[in-house]
Amino acid sequence: MQGSALLKDVTIDGQPVSTLYDRWQPTALVPLSEDATCLTLAEPESGRHAVWYLNAQKRYCGSHIEVTEHLSADAVLAPLAPIFDELARTSLATLPPAAPPEMAAIPPFLAIELASAWVVRNLANTAIVPVSRPESDGTVSGPDGLAISNASLHRMLESRLGDGPLVVPSPFTGAPLRTQLSFALDHLLIHRFYDPEQKAAFYLIWPERERDRKAIFYSPLSRLIVSDLPGAGLIPGRILGWYLSHPEHVRAVAEAPIFEARDYGLGQASKLKDEPAQSSAEQMPPRQPHGEAISDSWTFLRETAAGKTSSAALLPSTKAPEPITSRKTGQESGLLGRLRSFFQKK
Repeated sequence: MQGSALLKDVTIDGQPVSTLYDRWQPTALVPLSEDATCLTLAEPESGRHAVWYLNAQKRYCGSHIEVTEHLSADAVLAPLAPIFDELARTSLATLPPAAPPEMAAIPPFLAIELASAWVVRNLANTAIVPVSRPESDGTVSGPDGLAISNASLHRMLESRLGDGPLVVPSPFTGAPLRTQLSFALDHLLIHRFYDPEQKAAFYLIWPERERDRKAIFYSPLSRLIVSDLPGAGLIPGRILGWYLSHPEHVRAVAEAPIFEARDYGLGQASKLKDEPAQSSAEQMPPRQPHGEAISDSWTFLRETAAGKTSSAALLPSTKAPEPITSRKTGQESGLLGRLRSFFQKK
């Protein structure tokens, strides 16, 4: 069914709808239940989208789920509630389910609107704290959420975007983690990470046009968003809606490469103990990721990459470390200490 055929039996104030405003076109009917159907519309020239919520008689009830007549938002969400609940517990917070939910395709803009309405009703206890809050000892989390140390959080927020996969220290354990999935959504660049020890997903997010600013942080299991941007509370609904409209995320996360030290030239370091040293002309540089994240993890990898340092570089140094801007002068970063210990065990 296409074009004007999608408008069959649709009424507004009791009158049949035969045409739309200039340049607007009906694009699809999305049945949600016997009582609720969504008619999606588009204006190709501007790229704008809209939705009409229709009741069982195809009567126009409104153009936003929170502003409808003769059709309640709860009635619209009821058939989707089990799907959103599963995606929130799995894809959003931990690992995706073994298979994506079976349901009719929903356009991304509509999925985000529906998911946002569900989040407001079910995940409203997520705390929002500013990035600019002073660094302090102790931990931070939302109500009854998984705690994160303030020091780890501030260290991770110093990460910066490049052109390749990000590598950042886990805010929970400090272990280096690589991006599992990244996507652009509503002028935001969203990067998903997963800490297997805590079985917790978290997200670093940048405005598309402000890549140099500190990241927005979101941890579903911590029930925490760290951001100075207005509208940060909408982020959980946006991500959940993206998962709903992109079932391929299940496979993408399952097949995502994990962090491997050898990918960054560190796998050769232990061999140097038993093999004759090569001349500088023979040494091969490590594989350099394209625009890798500027983070404590990547700084450590870059400093200890094979071809630039010997195996001794993996051992604790007796020389006082260089000051780190987010630390007091003369103190070695806890992350770097953990990383050195991590690679000694390899």
